[in-house]
Amino acid sequence: MRLHVTTIKPSLQRWSLFGIIVLLLLSMVAYSKQSYALSADLVISQVYGGGGNTGAPLKQDYIELFNRGPSPVSLNGLSLQYASATGDGLFGNNSMAITELPNVTLQPGQYFLVQEMEGTNGEDLENPDHIDLSPIALAAGASKVVLVHGTESLNCNGSATRPCDATALSRIIDLVGSGNANFYEGAVAAPTPSNTLALFRKTGGCTETDDNSQDFELAPPNPRNSSSPFNVCSDTPQPTKSPTATSVLPNPDLSMCPTPSSEAPLISISALQGAGPVNTVNGQTRTVRGIVSADFRSA
Repeated sequence: MRLHVTTIKPSLQRWSLFGIIVLLLLSMVAYSKQSYALSADLVISQVYGGGGNTGAPLKQDYIELFNRGPSPVSLNGLSLQYASATGDGLFGNNSMAITELPNVTLQPGQYFLVQEMEGTNGEDLENPDHIDLSPIALAAGASKVVLVHGTESLNCNGSATRPCDATALSRIIDLVGSGNANFYEGAVAAPTPSNTLALFRKTGGCTETDDNSQDFELAPPNPRNSSSPFNVCSDTPQPTKSPTATSVLPNPDLSMCPTPSSEAPLISISALQGAGPVNTVNGQTRTVRGIVSADFRSA
């Protein structure tokens, strides 16, 4: 029996290994570019993790939520979960990586301000709607934040080594990955915030293209809470009043009606009609007052 043995040259082995590495890298990139359904109502509208740091204008980190939809939406049963940009930690894997949201309803165009970890520098955050007693310590720079259904950990972080399965992905309402984060919406992550710059969803929170790089921009922190002026999104269908039904009758053409003679004697309709096929005053002029009815059904 002859055995045919194929020997791979070292150069080919190197190229094969290179090809495998390239495929792995491409698969990682493809994974990070997962597509999600557009958030129809609740979105993350601001993220600030530089609170209390050197040069920070505010002492606390915060996450701002916004209802961009046309109807009221409840926060009951929802949570904010955090993971580092590229680390091994999972979304919401401990009490300081998750914020359970209260039973509050946001009206269309309304904001909701969540206070997270506190530092030493800067001014206090004014009038947050919710203060997490086991606050998330957001990174001042790149990070990953998700708004999800439920208050249990997603048990993933969106990386190639700890991907989010279909069940976890179905719980995500909104995702914001910034800087060099390995999990984000769209083709590129949102820009990198800092001690002095927060991530803002454009047009006051209304922009939602399912692409973090297109939806977010950097600006000095300017947190808004539920008492801030509402910002009802113009691309959101607004309820309209039902039209009131009106009937418009044409002006009658009185020129076609004969002018009654003042000399013609009055006669009742019943006397005019009579019992026969011809009216009782055929060929004569009479003045008639009343309502004429007729039955056009065949006998």
